Amino acid sequence: MTDPSVAERVPPAPRPGSADDQRPFVGSQLRLIDEWLEANIEEFDPFSAATPKGRYARRKAFAELAIYAYVRNNDPHSNRPNAVLDGIARHVNSDSFRALILRHPKQFLLYSSPVVCTQDAGHLSPETAAAVERTLRREAVWATERVPHRMLDLWNFCAAYGYTPHRLELPQIVDHGIVGRLDPIESSLRDAYGWTHHMLFAHNFGIATPAVTCTPLPYDEQLAVLLTLCRYMAEDNTDVALELVYGLALQRQLDDVTRDVFLDWLGRKAADFDGIVPGPISEEDAATDLPEEIDSDWYTHYHTRLVAASALRYARFYWSRPAPDPIDPTIGVDDLIACGEPLAALARYELPLGVAKAMDLAERGGALAQSALDVVRGFLAHHCAGAQLGFWVDERAQHDSVHGPGAFDETILEPMDALIGGWVRELTSTRDAPTG
Repeated sequence: MTDPSVAERVPPAPRPGSADDQRPFVGSQLRLIDEWLEANIEEFDPFSAATPKGRYARRKAFAELAIYAYVRNNDPHSNRPNAVLDGIARHVNSDSFRALILRHPKQFLLYSSPVVCTQDAGHLSPETAAAVERTLRREAVWATERVPHRMLDLWNFCAAYGYTPHRLELPQIVDHGIVGRLDPIESSLRDAYGWTHHMLFAHNFGIATPAVTCTPLPYDEQLAVLLTLCRYMAEDNTDVALELVYGLALQRQLDDVTRDVFLDWLGRKAADFDGIVPGPISEEDAATDLPEEIDSDWYTHYHTRLVAASALRYARFYWSRPAPDPIDPTIGVDDLIACGEPLAALARYELPLGVAKAMDLAERGGALAQSALDVVRGFLAHHCAGAQLGFWVDERAQHDSVHGPGAFDETILEPMDALIGGWVRELTSTRDAPTG
């Protein structure tokens, strides 16, 4: 559970500037997250839950904990005893874990990261290694339909573990996924996580191995992902925002200005929540569907804190590397959020709010604002062409079934056109920023 004294030990939230301005915040977050993980370690026990939902929640969390332990074990700045890693190894080398992977070969990817983590630390027992090899010889592991980013999980395991009898090729997997296609408005949250999954697993979380060079993928993702980041910052989704920044850093397309402004925002979120970066509201909602044996506070925050710790550990390496030029060197936290607000509203198909936020953004100016407005114009050009003001097939049918034919147009669309129609036409008629 959260230590109420944590907030008293946290340095002030960082402000944009040089990398040195951010180091106290990064160091404190890593220490506090590690302490929180150790205080809540029993929640990650893959065998302690009594219900199917509870077991899945804990086993998924155990796998994600293992990824962070793997990252931490490869961080040369990490000098604390790694009790978390020792606990993972005890589970992985148990009879129960071996039986689990042998019983469920089609679920092997749920258990693969603890295996890699334990092997990397030099703690994998011969018995567990033999069980892994036996499982990988089962066709069930490979004869499973997977979307590209889940296929990448399997490629990553093979590359990190050193399993060579496979025919998985990284370029072909990535080419069929979301990389290079992320849209700041029309891509879903699932798509955004798909993109981060590609980046994190293709680069092995920043850990080079003989089979993973961590070379950037041949895609220019800087602008599209930055605008997507703005959208989720506007929605206060710390979890996917952290993954997007981590992915951009791995891809070597995170500029110093964006990095520092993002850390400023992250520091504000931590300061508002007992000093440690919190999970998004969506996780609080998801926790309500879990059995009582799962602590809802732990479930809400654990994934975001694992991602934060992995990303911040990698950030210390990234600071010493050349970074791309910033898209807009003048931005601050409020600018990123202002760029994200119309994107987030239009993604929910809240056209009046999205258009109003776009007009507000036009008043701010700046290179990033112009890029966000270009995306907004492209969206509106499709959804509001000519006299059209959105596509409302289901909404019109439902509304008219209650209020009579034509009621939707009369009571919804006509007032909407009076409210934002002029702005829509102004936004879509020019590439220049509107002025009112």
